[in-house]
Order: sequence, then C-alpha cells, then structure tokens
Amino acid sequence: MINRLKYCARCRDNYPFAGVKTMSNKEIAIYDCALELWGHESQIDMTIEECAELIQALMKYRRKQGDHDEALESVIEEIADVEIMLGQMKVLFDFQGNKVEYAKRRKLRRLEEMIYDAKGEG
Repeated sequence: MINRLKYCARCRDNYPFAGVKTMSNKEIAIYDCALELWGHESQIDMTIEECAELIQALMKYRRKQGDHDEALESVIEEIADVEIMLGQMKVLFDFQGNKVEYAKRRKLRRLEEMIYDAKGEG
C-alpha cells in the first residue's frame, strides 16, 4: 500500500478501507435458500444469464436505442439482478464472501494506484 497517494475526492472519502465487509446474516440466509431451492447449477446458469442481460442493457444504453430513461432504468435493474446473483455465487463459492471481498479490495487498491499513475503523480 502506498501512503503518499494524493487521492481524488471520491477515493479519499472512502479510504482507507476499514475491515472486510461481509454479507448480513439475512442476505446469506436468502441466498442459501435460493441455492438450496433451485440448485447450484441452475443458479450458476441464472448468474450467467443475468450478466448477459446486463451486457445487453449496457449496449442498448450506449447506443441510446429508444427511450434514454428506459435504457437507464434497464441498466439499473440489471445491475441489481447481477448483484443478487453474485451474492449467491459468493455464498456458493466463498460462504460469506470474505475471500471475494478481500480480492476486491486488493484490486481496488491496484486501480487506485493506476489512477494515481495515470494522473502523473507517481
């Protein structure tokens, strides 16, 4: 970790990361129930499908086909669907998502350093 970074306002406001955020017990229970009810393979397939729907919504938004507000709302809805499915995948592959959260924070730090370097402050 580099202590000398001059953070942009968004980075600075959220840094340093304090602890590892885990899912609530309620979230874990809901995701676990979904996995048990519909099965691991089915929920993996659903995650793939929801990611594809997000890709499609983003492409439509970028092309601005049709109503712009409708395209934006579609992106928002698909992000929510993907986040829910990713929660299930965290439970399936990492139980409480601690390893995923650790990897995410490590990658965010790397992104932060890349931003710093790109601004020529390195």
